[in-house]
Amino acid sequence: MINRRWAVGGAIHLITGSTRNRIRRVFEDSLFQSFRDSTEISFDGVGFSLSLMGDLTRTLSVALLLRSDGNANVTIDSTPAGQIDLPFTVGAGLMWKPSRVLTIGGQGTYQTWSAVNSDLLQRGGVGASNSFQLSFGGEWGWGGSPTALPVRFGVRYGTLPFSLVEGPQPTEIAVSLGTGLRFGSGKASFDVAGEYVKRDQGPDWRETSWLLSAGVEIRP
Repeated sequence: MINRRWAVGGAIHLITGSTRNRIRRVFEDSLFQSFRDSTEISFDGVGFSLSLMGDLTRTLSVALLLRSDGNANVTIDSTPAGQIDLPFTVGAGLMWKPSRVLTIGGQGTYQTWSAVNSDLLQRGGVGASNSFQLSFGGEWGWGGSPTALPVRFGVRYGTLPFSLVEGPQPTEIAVSLGTGLRFGSGKASFDVAGEYVKRDQGPDWRETSWLLSAGVEIRP
């Protein structure tokens, strides 16, 4: 923390992940023998991030983010298989509270996923492109009472870094609506939200989905 209005933060991110592929082939012709094969690919790396948050005015706040994920080490069946470059991420957000019952916010992020493009192409992938995300939302608090059910709304649009096939970069748009309840003198909460998501990569590759999320928070 710098002072009562501004704060600086930092974090170290441990990056892990793995995929396991299994193949089983069976032939109707008895002259060919069926077989099974499995491959496990794992990743690990370390990232770093810095952030700055502060109040520009009594009703307007800002947040800035810078993150670097470095490289991911690739291991195939316990054998090292090189590294993959991971992106830089920059982001900024604004929050405006024009009244006691209304809060409005927006943010944008940009990621340099093109750094991994050559690595994916060498491994037979389609590749990757830089991506961005823009989002806007707000909360109406119904008089500011902590026990009231506020109305929360949001919309998000952006590009996706990985394509299914060669062609235009895929895009995503989402619209959400939710509410929540505070109880236990404000130390506990229950939140629920519904979201409609549409992803698009040209006329032949489209998908839509409905997402429902719920969460409980308890603070001692």
